[in-house]
Amino acid sequence: CLVGSEMCIRDRLLHVTGDLLGSVAALVATIFYAYSPFVVNEFVAGHLPNLLAYSLLPWLVAVFWALARTKKLIPYLPLAAFTVGLSAAQIQYLIFDFIAMLICAAYTARPWRSLALAVAVMALSLPSQVLALYHLLVVGPAAYKLVPATFEWLQDLSVTPTHAIALGGYIAGYASQSYPPALSETVRLFTALILYGLIMAALLVVPRTEVLPPFGFLTVGLIGATGVLDPFRWLKTYIAEHVTAANVVREYYNFESLMVLGLGLAIGLAVDRWRLASRPLLAYTLIIASLVSPTAFLSGRFVGLLNQWSEPSDYRQFAASLARAADGSRVALFP
Repeated sequence: CLVGSEMCIRDRLLHVTGDLLGSVAALVATIFYAYSPFVVNEFVAGHLPNLLAYSLLPWLVAVFWALARTKKLIPYLPLAAFTVGLSAAQIQYLIFDFIAMLICAAYTARPWRSLALAVAVMALSLPSQVLALYHLLVVGPAAYKLVPATFEWLQDLSVTPTHAIALGGYIAGYASQSYPPALSETVRLFTALILYGLIMAALLVVPRTEVLPPFGFLTVGLIGATGVLDPFRWLKTYIAEHVTAANVVREYYNFESLMVLGLGLAIGLAVDRWRLASRPLLAYTLIIASLVSPTAFLSGRFVGLLNQWSEPSDYRQFAASLARAADGSRVALFP
């Protein structure tokens, strides 16, 4: 995730060049993406396929961005399709990947051609998605009928707007418990306000084609992550209750993957713009503010959350109770 994101964000998306601060812009954006609180939450929860698909998202965006800006279909089209196929390890990312490509397509010189390319990428990846599509269209709807969506349940799978803006993510709150003691919720909120303020101020001078895709990711990610806790709650609740297949994305907090990507790109662009405007103090302030978020991962405090039992015998007893159900199915426990 770290290596791939850094290469894609720097070379394909930001195109930053020049002095040390210009190179740092891409590196900071990458660290923000690779070590975000969203990653902490998914890692501790054991959502490993989610992290695999998450790490591929910048690759897909970078490859599709190159595909949309050139007349050459090879190697970009098959490479994008291959990336989408790998992302099917977490079925929700089939939808997130398509959304990401649509956002990029909307801000290209020939959006209709780019839209057709996005559809072509999804179609070309179909052979690798047979199992995922079977679960999406057959197994999933049948299972969701047994566990119908309710507004109360959807609330638990949603993130409040303020929590989403601070990239709090997963309801279990693993990331919130992982910050160093000095970084209280109040400090993190104040830092987030500085972060967003510096980004907004810097991006006023960024060309349209550069600034709008990151804000597209941010906007769609925020609307998705807040689930039924925003003004669109009635529409989302209706869809969840009446469109069974739509329940594949009812873990609304996973939309934060798009938010993190958009915010990471915006941070990189903003740092680079403050550099070009000869405002290094503002650039470094933005860098420091953006590095507060990854401390939830880099501090290592989350490691304690992976071991919830002080006695091995307690863990074995708990694991044994889940190891085999009456119908012969098994439950695998992951930290």
